[in-house]
Amino acid sequence: MSLLNKNKCGVVCEWMEKNRTIINPDGQVIPCCYFANILYAYDKFDVPSDNTITAQIGDKHQIVKDFKQESILMEYWNNKDKYNIHKNPLIDILNEDWFTKTLPESWDDSDRLTKQCRLNCMPGGRNDKK
Repeated sequence: MSLLNKNKCGVVCEWMEKNRTIINPDGQVIPCCYFANILYAYDKFDVPSDNTITAQIGDKHQIVKDFKQESILMEYWNNKDKYNIHKNPLIDILNEDWFTKTLPESWDDSDRLTKQCRLNCMPGGRNDKK
């Protein structure tokens, strides 16, 4: 992928570099653990507030608000059935535009860059090895 290490925001996606992805027990194919966490939290936002899961994932109202502001995540969410291994073959999912174009091309536009990529995969981010 030409955009993998050459993008305007300086994102380095170790998961894509290593040809790795996550497949959740429910069959969702997700690009990395950073996306898996927020997608899980968004999926579980309506859990009662006294539930242990809610305590672990944080303020459900803030999670929903933050998630809905992320156009890349919302595009995934609105098409999540396409990215489910129980509904489509893995190779087809990984060749979908969201994985091959939408997400990598977002690394060229700081306004579209997800919080997950910004915090974890950019120079100065949590996983910066410099």
